[in-house]
Amino acid sequence: MKSRENKWQLAFDTLKRAINEDATAIERLVVDDDSCCPARELRRERAATLRYVLALAETMESWEWE
Repeated sequence: MKSRENKWQLAFDTLKRAINEDATAIERLVVDDDSCCPARELRRERAATLRYVLALAETMESWEWE
């Protein structure tokens, strides 16, 4: 059973890492972008959404799963 749980934890950690990398890359684009084009605002919203997903993931990790 532990092996199966470890696989799920590994998959979850990998997903969180990928989301964090995407959010960081998008945030860099927003900071480096000097224009006020609509794409910048969309990127800002996407980064905020990804950070929210990561916050939800942290909340899920604090729950007791049975």
